[in-house]
Amino acid sequence: MIRVLFVVLAVVAIVLAIVLAKPLLYLLAIVLLVSAGGMLAAGVRRRHVRELEVVRPPILDPKEELQSLGIVGIRPKGSADNGAGSFSAPEAENGEEEEAAGEPFDRPKTSEPVRPSAREKESGMKPMSIGGNGPLFGSPPPAPPREDADREIATPVGETAVGSVRKKSRTARILVEGVSDTFDAEVMLSVLRGLRAAVDANTVCLLRQEDGALAYSVEAVVSRNAFARNGGRFAVSEPLVAGHRALEPVVLICGSPGGFDPKRLGYYHEPIAIRQAAFVPLAGPQNAVVWLLVADSMGDSGLDRAAARGTLGEFGRLVQSFITRGIPPLTRSTPTGVPLRPRREIIADEMEAARAGGGPLALALVYLNRAEAIGERGPVDVGEADAVLRERLEAAASGGRVERFGELTYGIFRRAQVDETALWASDLQAGMAREGGSLQGGVSVGIAMLGDRHDGPDELRSDATAALRESFETGECVILE
Repeated sequence: MIRVLFVVLAVVAIVLAIVLAKPLLYLLAIVLLVSAGGMLAAGVRRRHVRELEVVRPPILDPKEELQSLGIVGIRPKGSADNGAGSFSAPEAENGEEEEAAGEPFDRPKTSEPVRPSAREKESGMKPMSIGGNGPLFGSPPPAPPREDADREIATPVGETAVGSVRKKSRTARILVEGVSDTFDAEVMLSVLRGLRAAVDANTVCLLRQEDGALAYSVEAVVSRNAFARNGGRFAVSEPLVAGHRALEPVVLICGSPGGFDPKRLGYYHEPIAIRQAAFVPLAGPQNAVVWLLVADSMGDSGLDRAAARGTLGEFGRLVQSFITRGIPPLTRSTPTGVPLRPRREIIADEMEAARAGGGPLALALVYLNRAEAIGERGPVDVGEADAVLRERLEAAASGGRVERFGELTYGIFRRAQVDETALWASDLQAGMAREGGSLQGGVSVGIAMLGDRHDGPDELRSDATAALRESFETGECVILE
């Protein structure tokens, strides 16, 4: 402030010197400007010295250092079980008659925008979010890690007085999963996940060549790329591979002159920068080679290694056995021992009844946020929590049908329009957020409204699954119209 005043006075002195013809006023102006410049230089020097200062903390013994950091005790991580658990897909039931969800429920440690699914892109539907993290819903559920999501690998890189310093890196997430009714979803998807991890592939899928046409249907897929299809079919101008024996891996290089064109990989919605693609022809019934096990990579090397080729052949032999002999069915039941009816049949019944009556239908999937933490305690605690959850949902269903869709996951069918369903869902989530005991931590609610785009139960459940995943990630109720 003083520097500014000196500059102003110097300007005034110069003006007066000109008007009054007093040479001494020029000298006064020069003195004022020199003083202002000196103060400016001194201030800059003091600020520069402060920036270079190094404050050295006092040396403390380990115990005092821990106390200074607010650490009064060290316990193994995971000793407490009252945190929210990770979110996995509602488990598949009844073996060969069931399927896994179209996409996994990934819960990353950092907030990421949820990519629209392929079905959302094609139909133009938009997710509708009910409310937010305001008083209506209570506080949002915490953001736990989850299996097949952003799992962190800790690598020791140093030691300090407090403990080891660890470098954390992320493993890639599986963004798209899908399987047709032909196979047991839980078994087939587990095999494809294992192959993808073994060869470090971007996408692994099982294709079936359709009879009498240059087209392939996607029978099963596991991908780290959100543009991968979770089902459907695509056409090609010529077979992807031809004239090769079954179980003999064929690795093709993409992008080079005369190489394989990655645009032919129709199991992507858009062209992807694939550098290598491996095809394993499989023999189906009557030894007809109409199946392909495909793995692709965005790296320059990997699939063409001898070890990777051997792995592709072994996994191809396993998948071929599923094609020719099928997968033995698994018998699953509820905690009470009552056999479960396939969820696909339940959804199909409700869809048929709703369309016959010309009314709306909403499928709401409700997941207990602390399901994994409760599951780690054992089947007794899971059974108790499941019973309490079902009791609360039946009381809040307002005449809707409540069916078990997995461990601590329920589906509720309601014949109501979207606005009424939105109010009901918000009341349900707000009420569950106030619960304690086994239901502490609240629930996530994802809803799909039945529309013309839903040709079968798989499409409706896939939409509800996508809405449930987004609800778990955002803490809000989500409806897909």
